[in-house]
Amino acid sequence: AYTAHLGYRVAERGTVSPALAASWGAAAAAGRPYVLLAPGQGETVYLRFIESPGEFTFRPHATLGWNVTEINVGGVDSIAARLRGSPFRMVGPPATLSMNDAIRAMQVLGPEGELVYLTEIGVSPKTEHLPRTKEGIGRVFIMVLGVHSIEEASDFYGKLLGAEMSGIYPLSSSLINEPLGLPPETSLRMILARLPGKFSIEFDELPRTVPKRR
Repeated sequence: AYTAHLGYRVAERGTVSPALAASWGAAAAAGRPYVLLAPGQGETVYLRFIESPGEFTFRPHATLGWNVTEINVGGVDSIAARLRGSPFRMVGPPATLSMNDAIRAMQVLGPEGELVYLTEIGVSPKTEHLPRTKEGIGRVFIMVLGVHSIEEASDFYGKLLGAEMSGIYPLSSSLINEPLGLPPETSLRMILARLPGKFSIEFDELPRTVPKRR
C-alpha cells in the first residue's frame, strides 16, 4: 500500500533481533519479519513495519502510546483525489487548521487501521520550524503520542532531554473523541516537543481512564 500509493520504497528487510526487541522493551517482537520503507523523494526518514500476530486489533487514540504518523506532503487536495479507491480510507478530508491557517491536512486510515495524517505546510512565520514538500509525498515529521499528563511529558522531554517545548494548545477532534466515547466537541490538551531537523513529537493528553496498550 505504501509503495504503490504513497511512493515509498523498500530500503531493507529482515527479522527483529533479540537485542533490538529488548531495547524496545518488547521481547516478543524478536524474530518477527520487518521492512524499512523510505519516502520516494526528499529526506530519507524511515518507517519500520513489523509483522505481528493477527489477534491484536489496534484502534488509534483508544489507548496510550503512539497513535498517529504524520507525513509532510505538497498538494494535499490532489493527493486526496489520488488516494480514492486505494487501501487508504479517508476519515478526514483536506481542511485548513483552525490554529494555523498556513497548514492544510487530511487524515486517512491505512490497511491495518493505522491513522496517518498527510499535511501540507504553507509559507508563514508560524511554520518556519516545519518542513515543506513542494508536491507529492514527503517524509514523516511528527509522531503523535497519547499520554496521561502533558506536564510529565514536558518535564521528561524538555527538562531531561533538552527538547524545545511549545505552549499548550486546546485539542478538539472527533478522531480522538469518538474512540474515547467523548462528546464530539470535547476539548483536550496537547503540547509539542520540537527536535532538530524539523521533527516534532505531539503529546495528546488523554483521560486518566484511557488504558495502556497491551
